[in-house]
Amino acid sequence: MSAGISENSSKKEGRGRPRVFDEGLEKVYRTECGSYASKRTAQNVHYYLRALTTLGFLSEPFPAHLRWLCDPAKQGIKGQSDRRGFRKSVLAELGRIEDVESMDAVAQQICEIQPKTRHAIAMIRRVRTGGAKPGDTLQLGNALIKVLNDYRQRHPATTDNQVREALINVLSLIEEIAEERKANNV
Repeated sequence: MSAGISENSSKKEGRGRPRVFDEGLEKVYRTECGSYASKRTAQNVHYYLRALTTLGFLSEPFPAHLRWLCDPAKQGIKGQSDRRGFRKSVLAELGRIEDVESMDAVAQQICEIQPKTRHAIAMIRRVRTGGAKPGDTLQLGNALIKVLNDYRQRHPATTDNQVREALINVLSLIEEIAEERKANNV
């Protein structure tokens, strides 16, 4: 009886993650990456190249609004690695988004925010897996009020005028950043 159990379990197929691409293409990627390359490295190269192609980095005209992801001005600087100017991890994560329009929209948002790599990857994964819900002004307002209330509990002597001035300062900073982005065509 135990022979039948092990025989059946060895014939199970379709377990684990589905293949990203066929074994032949995986071998090509792994060969190009070096003998040390793992299956995950090959997948990352695949998705990285997909993002480069889909977002238009390999064609003319160069997508200037996405320069934060791939900046040719930072590439090939004497004495520096060829990797400068490429945010490979972020691009690999973007390449995992199947819908081209969604990929482009998320890439634009990431370039506007310019977060640290780990934050960018987390944001992209939330979008890709459906964990991100679009925010709205009411939710943002409620979150800001919560932060203000928490602050005022820790600092009870804070006056309404101080809160008003702080909010005006934040608003002017947001407007400054928006103007800078507009001037830089970002």
